[in-house]
Amino acid sequence: MTDRVSVAEAADRLGISKEAVRRRIDRNTLRGVKNRDGTWRVILPNGIEAPDTMPDDMTPTMMHDTHTVAALLAEKDARIALLASQMGEKDRQIGEKDRQLADRSREIQELHILLQTTQRLIPPVVATASERHKEGEEREGHDLDGNTAPERSEGVPDASQKKPAVPWWRRFFLGEM
Repeated sequence: MTDRVSVAEAADRLGISKEAVRRRIDRNTLRGVKNRDGTWRVILPNGIEAPDTMPDDMTPTMMHDTHTVAALLAEKDARIALLASQMGEKDRQIGEKDRQLADRSREIQELHILLQTTQRLIPPVVATASERHKEGEEREGHDLDGNTAPERSEGVPDASQKKPAVPWWRRFFLGEM
């Protein structure tokens, strides 16, 4: 059975303000009917009265939603547990990446030491090859190792007697050879 009561009486029965009753009607959490004279009547189930005592941390509007609050708290606890497990996994992954980074750093140091050792052991002859090439150009008749070059025959043109090369674009577009 239901009672049709005024907004003020519904507010008294529920232990909330008249404005809160009007908002609940707007949100469709309470049923209300507007009379022809413009007044609102709130439809309440029989036996709904304002509670005599309320826990200190609860407002009257929260009294009927204790099961919702419990569900929300359970969901919050589940989400916290999930986030904690995800953080643990991320911490493990970061630790693995740190270990890999330390391994690569150690490898780079070992390669650097190996490179320095190899550079010290390379004979200085390799370092002066470009200098010998310059000397070879200056001293005609000697190869890069300092040996005398063989005599050239008359029929074979010497590299110094060749004409300078014509760029490809001049050969292609201008027909020069």
